[in-house]
Amino acid sequence: MTTTSPGPLNEACRCPRARHRHGTRACYVADKCRCAACTRANRRGAKLREYARTHGAPPPLVDAKPARDHCLDLMAAGMGCKTVAREAGLSKGVIQRLIWGNPDRGPSKRITRAHSDAILATGLRVTGRYRVDALGTIRRLQALSAAGWRHETMAGWLAMSPKNFARLICGRQGHVAAWRARRAAALYEQHWRGPAGHPGPTARAAREGWAPPLAWDDDTIDDPDARPAGARRPGERRDMHAYADLLDIGCTADEIAAHLGVSQMRARNTIQTRTRRAA
Repeated sequence: MTTTSPGPLNEACRCPRARHRHGTRACYVADKCRCAACTRANRRGAKLREYARTHGAPPPLVDAKPARDHCLDLMAAGMGCKTVAREAGLSKGVIQRLIWGNPDRGPSKRITRAHSDAILATGLRVTGRYRVDALGTIRRLQALSAAGWRHETMAGWLAMSPKNFARLICGRQGHVAAWRARRAAALYEQHWRGPAGHPGPTARAAREGWAPPLAWDDDTIDDPDARPAGARRPGERRDMHAYADLLDIGCTADEIAAHLGVSQMRARNTIQTRTRRAA
């Protein structure tokens, strides 16, 4: 029985990815070499594929789209390319070629069955190291700023430098570490009422018109389609409770207006209405 084994390097090979050897199907296909050894290797490969097809053996290469879509889903959920490769037990280059391709060709159309199975078996592994969408974190930090918390204080809470915190709270950062997003959510729940004394919104929050905490619904603050609520009617039950709480603390009408995100005139009218009802 005659076997085909790789021979010497093909000196005419111009492939940017690998140096092909004579006596291989890769040299026959990529370098278009038609020497006897390469022709035998190509013919042998064709016979093996035909044998596998007629005898029901699974093809060595499969459609790359399911694996590529799964990789994109994992990355959209916060896993990086390197992490996906590590969890699948593959090299980073395999994942990169699958998703983005090479400069001389597009994304892989077919991949080996083993690679496909390994990628599809990879589940989502989101821990504190991974990055998630920053929208909800940005909204919470902006609301805390509108409630009166200084940026230097919040940067310290999140272990961030003032420069990096400024990029985050101003919306110039699309993703944030998962642990930091969870930390921001916990701080928002704890400090949404603002610092002691209720000094009113920070200068940046007032200038940018950032929505205060009471303008956001806790169930939709992470929803990209959600919008902060506008000024509520003075007679609305939730607003009246908020006015009562802030008045008990000792806030002035102007401080209440800043904290609730309403005009100063509306705040004064609401306070007068509440006073008349209590009389």
